[in-house]
Amino acid sequence: MIQSQQRFLRRWHEEFAQPDSSSALAEECSTALATAIQTQPDLVIDYIEKRRRGEEDDDQGTISLQEDSSPPYHRQGSQPAAEPYKLSKANSHLPPPTLALVEKYIAACRRRRSPTDGRRSVNTGPFRCTFGCGYRTKRVFDWRRHEETHEPQELWLCAICSRNDVHNPFLVNRKDKFLKHAADKHAHQGAEEVLHKSKLAFVPRAELVCPYCGEESASWDERCRHVLGHFEDEVERGMKRVKVVHEEADDEQGLSVGEEGSVDASVASSRDERDSAT
Repeated sequence: MIQSQQRFLRRWHEEFAQPDSSSALAEECSTALATAIQTQPDLVIDYIEKRRRGEEDDDQGTISLQEDSSPPYHRQGSQPAAEPYKLSKANSHLPPPTLALVEKYIAACRRRRSPTDGRRSVNTGPFRCTFGCGYRTKRVFDWRRHEETHEPQELWLCAICSRNDVHNPFLVNRKDKFLKHAADKHAHQGAEEVLHKSKLAFVPRAELVCPYCGEESASWDERCRHVLGHFEDEVERGMKRVKVVHEEADDEQGLSVGEEGSVDASVASSRDERDSAT
C-alpha cells in the first residue's frame, strides 16, 4: 500500500478501532476499509494485525514503534524518508553542460502560460491542462502529450548538433519532433539511429498527486489514468444532465400537444352537434 492508504488506516485504527479488541478484523469492516482506500481487503487485514501486534508488544513492556524516539534512519526495519525531488541532484550523472541545458529547458516547460498565448486555434474539449495554462482538447492522446510539455518524462538532445554546433543544440521532449528534426537535418544518418544516440538518461519529476482529489499515484502512467477518470466522470454526468433536459422538454411538448388535441376534439364535437340539430 502507498503512504496515503497507510495513513488512512493508521488514523482509523487510532481513533475508531476498539483498543481492547484482540479479535480478527471483521470481514465487512475490512471490505469497507479496502473499498474506501481502493486496495485489497487482505492488505487491510495484514496492516491492522501488524498494528495490533505492535500494541500488544507495548503492553508487555517492549518499546512500540510510535514511542521510539531514536532517529528514523537507525530504527530496525524502517525506511529513510523520501527526499524532495531536485532536478540537479536527480540528474547529476549528466555532463555539466548537458545538465545546464536540461535545467533551462525544464524551467521553460514549467513556466505558467497564458490561456491566450496564441499557441493553438482550437481549445475545446473535456480534457484540460492540470497545470493551469487553459489548454483543452477532445483527444486523450493530445491531452497527455500536452501534460508532458509541462512535466517532460523523456528528453532527446541531438548528438550530431551538439557535436557540430555547440552554440545551437537541439533539445526536445517529444519523440515525433525529434524524428522530424533528424529526418530534415541528418537524413544521411538515419532518423532512428540518431534518435537512439540522442536520448538522455533523464530522471523526471513525476507529479503524482491528483490536483482534483489529492490521491497519490505510484507512477506517471497511473497518475494520468486517474486524472482521466475524473474527466470521464464529468463527461458522463454532463451526458446524464443533457438526457434529463431532453426528456423534460419532450414531456412538456407531449403535454402541450395533448392539450391542443383535446381542444380540437371538443371543437369538432360541438360542430357535429350543431350540424345534427340543423
